[in-house]
Amino acid sequence: MGIAWTLPPALPVSSCLAPSIRPDSRPGTADVTNTGTFVKNSPNEGIKAKTAILYHFRDGLSHSRIPDREHCYFYPMKYTGLKWALHLVFWGLTGGLIVSSFSIHAYDVELINDREYIRIVRDSNLIAQLVVCIAVSAALFYSNLQILGAMKKRRRPTRTALGSAALLALALIFFALLNTFHILPDRPALPQSLWMGILTFYFMASVALGLAGNWRYSEARRMELQLQKNTAELRLLRSQLHPHFLFNVLNNLLAMVDQKANPALAKSIDTLSGLLRYVVYETAGQQVPVQKEIAFIENFAALQALRFEQDELEVRLVVQGDHNKQPIEPGIFIPFVENAFKYGVEPETHSVILIEFDLSRPGRILFFVKNRIAESMKHTQAGGAGISAVRERLQLVYPERHRLEINNSGPDFNVHLEIDTQ
Repeated sequence: MGIAWTLPPALPVSSCLAPSIRPDSRPGTADVTNTGTFVKNSPNEGIKAKTAILYHFRDGLSHSRIPDREHCYFYPMKYTGLKWALHLVFWGLTGGLIVSSFSIHAYDVELINDREYIRIVRDSNLIAQLVVCIAVSAALFYSNLQILGAMKKRRRPTRTALGSAALLALALIFFALLNTFHILPDRPALPQSLWMGILTFYFMASVALGLAGNWRYSEARRMELQLQKNTAELRLLRSQLHPHFLFNVLNNLLAMVDQKANPALAKSIDTLSGLLRYVVYETAGQQVPVQKEIAFIENFAALQALRFEQDELEVRLVVQGDHNKQPIEPGIFIPFVENAFKYGVEPETHSVILIEFDLSRPGRILFFVKNRIAESMKHTQAGGAGISAVRERLQLVYPERHRLEINNSGPDFNVHLEIDTQ
């Protein structure tokens, strides 16, 4: 086979997967850590356990979306009429309390028929200053909510904290300038400690509300991702049937092959066993080291190349850098490699597939795939459901932490994927 592998000696990807076939490998002992269930005795029990968890969320199973409010305590609230009514009640109560408490100018005591009557005298200038202070506080309140709301997607807490602090300082300076230049009626003047306290109170209220909203949003996204993972695992369990049966069959086939007379066939069966074991067992956890994904791609490409003559296919797998322990979501890269073999290779022609990984920086993975679109596939839309599914997974697992570019406008099909793993 005409496969050219270019791998650094520091990255022994071929050793990342256990290629040997163990007849005592039992799928019933697979530990599914991300769902809190432990699959025992038989795959059927695992399917039942998964089904019980998934059907608990009902609507979220089939459409991979956030569950309904009845079954999700963290459903993200929208700005409905009730919510705006609660806002109005909040401002009415707090604003009314502040104005009624701090606009008092004097108390008049009158003695009528030997009974004392106290009349509260309010100052219109104090009321005007308090109303303006509350209006500035409202602008500060909702502006800060917008800043905190942007943190849900961008995940830049330091920049968000600096923006909120700058907004508070701007509001304090603005109200101080109103008093300094006597823009507001200041006879009597509103005490500085009072208007600073009012602004600070509403600012802290907006911080509490914004952080609570961000927490609800994060919990909803986490549950949505968990639902999709549970759905994928359920489908995997249903498709496994009895994986140990497949391993035993492969083991029997390997025993029937004369490894000296036909080493290529024996190695192919061994490689297929490694691929199955990786898909069935090693991807049950949350994430896997990127070197295991690279090893899986290497073995997958080797099996695909068996369909072609020696000079028909050339696969170049290039790995740069030594940060190969970075955790990555399993199965993120393989759909692009499958797409390259499906649309970029045809018999009786020389085809080249280039696969590159750049692991030179910690916390960042660069992935690149390039293949020339085969003549028989130029009028077929490349990609499809596999690429769409990867886009959704990237958006769920790495929101605002990935960049995917796909270019198929020319004779070549190019994929650039950058992932921030930190």
